[in-house]
Amino acid sequence: MSEDKGRRERSEEDAFGDELAEYHDDERAREIAAAGEAKYLELISATPERFREWVRRVAVALEETAGAKPAAPAE
Repeated sequence: MSEDKGRRERSEEDAFGDELAEYHDDERAREIAAAGEAKYLELISATPERFREWVRRVAVALEETAGAKPAAPAE
């Protein structure tokens, strides 16, 4: 019986750890999105209404890739 309890506790700890990691990933994604929108705010606001969401997505994508490390050159 105690062995099942131990497995269940480990399973709950793993689930909590997964939820915590997901929360931090979501938080980081929100920070990147906010930084992209702030950096390109003038461009976004000057864009016609029907294209703003697209420009906002591009701005966020640019901000995400700016933080990514470039791939090592192939030799």
